[in-house]
Amino acid sequence: LTPKFGEAVGINSCCRSNKGEVIAVANDFGLIRLFRFPAPYQGCKHKRYAGHSSLVTNCRFTFDDKYLISIGGTDRCIFQWEHIPD
Repeated sequence: LTPKFGEAVGINSCCRSNKGEVIAVANDFGLIRLFRFPAPYQGCKHKRYAGHSSLVTNCRFTFDDKYLISIGGTDRCIFQWEHIPD
């Protein structure tokens, strides 16, 4: 879950989908990163989603994994992301 070159990144939350197929990671840069689970090595391929203006404080999948809910810190926004499995 860390970047390729090991720079410090504020990971604020992570959540595995209920089916156990992906993990979402929320960070200090307003990004949600989505990894296949398990992500066994540093630098695993992932998808990045931006929307929050600054840090993301929390994220959770809904019970059916159809949506990921993220909570912004400074922007105080609640985002609902549609999760469409590959």
